[in-house]
This record gives sequence, structure tokens and C-alpha cells, in this order.
Amino acid sequence: MNNTQISLAERKHFASLLADSLRTKEKRHFFDNSRILRDAFIAELVEEKGAAKIGEQIKATELKLQELNDQLSNLGFEFNRDEVRLASYSPLEKIVDDRIKKEIGTSEDVDARFDSAQLAMLTVATMADAEKLLRSVQTN
Repeated sequence: MNNTQISLAERKHFASLLADSLRTKEKRHFFDNSRILRDAFIAELVEEKGAAKIGEQIKATELKLQELNDQLSNLGFEFNRDEVRLASYSPLEKIVDDRIKKEIGTSEDVDARFDSAQLAMLTVATMADAEKLLRSVQTN
């Protein structure tokens, strides 16, 4: 072993190495090893606790869920907030609109009915005729 005296400048240089490059290298080495150990310890716990089996079940369930959502989408529907709804821009939208039109007409039909009644109101002779005309345009 060499017991040669070192100068103040050499001590400062070695202290600088400890503060900068050696420290950085060792911390990088520490963090790399820490990550490797963490991954290994987590893998052990996953196996020990049976989490891998549950993870596989979740993966299979998510795949099945995606298949079901695709089937629903192919029918023109979507599942949203615990209910099945007509999908946006579904071709079934026209079928629904046509049925509404058949059952109660259209907004334009309401306007036409009131426009006609408005014109007729200008020619009624009695209050009874006016009330009758008002009742004729109401659906309830």
C-alpha cells in the first residue's frame, strides 16, 4: 500500500470526483438495480398472490366486452351509462323518425295546423266558434 502524502489540490480533485462523476455513476447504477429488483419483487408478489390469473381473466373479459360492443355497433346501437341506445348516425335513425312521423306527424304538420287555424280565426263569427277552433288544434 502506498502511503504517499497527497496535496490539498489532489484532495480537492478527489472530493470533486466523489461529488460529481462518481456519484452520478453510482446513483445511475443504484437506480438501474433498484428498477430491476422492483420488477423482480413485483413479479414474485404477482405470482404469490395469484394476481396473474386475475389479470388474465380481466384481459379475457375486456376482449369479450369489445366483441359484444362490436356486435351491438353492427346492429346500430351502443351501450352507454348502463343502457342500450341508438348509435350516433345509426341507419336505424330513419326507421325511428318514420315511425314518429306515422304516429304523430312532424313539426311542420303542427305549424301548418296552427297557420291554418290562425287564418280561420280571422273569420269566426262567435266566441263558441273561436273556442271550437282553438280546441281543434290542440292534441290533449
